[in-house]
Amino acid sequence: MYRRPWPIFIFSVFQVFIEPLLNIVLSAKLSSLTVSAYLHALFAGGHWIGAICMLGLPVVMGVSAYAMKKWSYAVFVVCASLILAQNFQAARDSRISLTFAASLYLSHIALITYFLLPSVRLPFFDKRVRWWETATRYLVKFGARFEIADGESRDESSDVCQIHDISVGGVFALLPVKIEDNRIIRLRFSPNGRHIFSIRAKVVFHRGQSETGYGHGLQFVELTSATRQMLVELIRELRATGCPSRDPSGSDWEDFKKWATRLLTTGKGLLPEYVQVQSRMSALVHGNHQAEQTKEAA
Repeated sequence: MYRRPWPIFIFSVFQVFIEPLLNIVLSAKLSSLTVSAYLHALFAGGHWIGAICMLGLPVVMGVSAYAMKKWSYAVFVVCASLILAQNFQAARDSRISLTFAASLYLSHIALITYFLLPSVRLPFFDKRVRWWETATRYLVKFGARFEIADGESRDESSDVCQIHDISVGGVFALLPVKIEDNRIIRLRFSPNGRHIFSIRAKVVFHRGQSETGYGHGLQFVELTSATRQMLVELIRELRATGCPSRDPSGSDWEDFKKWATRLLTTGKGLLPEYVQVQSRMSALVHGNHQAEQTKEAA
């Protein structure tokens, strides 16, 4: 759950560690030279542009893809375009065969097309769907009060809610009423008796009604430096006391095996599935809450 998409990770590793070596071996073979002789000819001949395209740009592409930021997407596209241009020029100069040039050209076109797909492109530009950047959420049971920030009048007795997990960025809480996404509420709670929090929070998702209320994912907004520091101290206390945290996906290796098995058996998994992450997380929270209710009833 808290990992980059496996296709992006695998591509990044390939670009950084394998692509440069593969380029050297293939180029040496096409030149009928040993690898050492080819490298000597490459650098001794002053072919720096070719060397950069062959050895440097793939690494930059891999690092950029792994970073998955706005700037890295632009860097990735520029590097891929430069490599395409270099391959085209090499074919025109008869340094590589037309067939080999065409295969390289098509492979890079397919690669660029993949990164232009909306589901692949979006995480680069929208940090809200980068689930691997989500702060660790600790499972808690805090009583709290809330009020709708637009001043909508409410019966005070219904303003009690319960927080079920918390991070430095937000909480998952059960509220007695359903509040639409993007609405702002104010949360007030004092989980450790020392810190009193009064925080504005935005509804980023909500779940269906349960016996005790509606589940809402709340993102803290407009935090002051003092409030943020108190949150950091609270999270540090929860971690130090062994409070359980939420990461349902298990180890990296187990998660990779699940992804690979799903890809081989269903063909799904080549595209980042960030759209499902929020619903999976909120469903898990909602399911855990129902399990706790069942346990208490028993």
